[in-house]
Amino acid sequence: MISVHHFTLFSLSYSSFVPMRNFRTEKTLLNYFGETKMAIQDYSDNIILVELPSEPDIRKELDKVMEIVQDRTDCDVLVDFSRVDIMVSLSLSGCIQLHKLLNASGRRLVFFNVTDLTKDVFKVTCFDNIFEFAGDLHAAVGMLSAACSSQPTDS
Repeated sequence: MISVHHFTLFSLSYSSFVPMRNFRTEKTLLNYFGETKMAIQDYSDNIILVELPSEPDIRKELDKVMEIVQDRTDCDVLVDFSRVDIMVSLSLSGCIQLHKLLNASGRRLVFFNVTDLTKDVFKVTCFDNIFEFAGDLHAAVGMLSAACSSQPTDS
């Protein structure tokens, strides 16, 4: 079973642990409740998968991800931007902080499903050189797998 944390987009956020079997089940759950939520789940033992909501509450949600990552320094983070149309500066600063937190523990942050408009925001701010981008989830996981396989092992 996969643990999933759900946070609402309202100022009074809540979280709950819901046992999930797969990503499709999570989508059904999100649609069932009819609320826009961000889902944080363990994709694997060392990868956290995050589905961001749209603005204006991306930063609050990134703060929740940072809390989880601070408790768990053994994971990389994949962030799905499919619901994000545009990002404000506060959200960009949250991305920078999350990147620094992961980088300090030798872990990676990969964004995927980023729209052209959102990519332009990263380019204009010159943050496109800081972050890693992938086309979709499969490509993002592949980036992490390729990096793991190219690292030397201790023998």
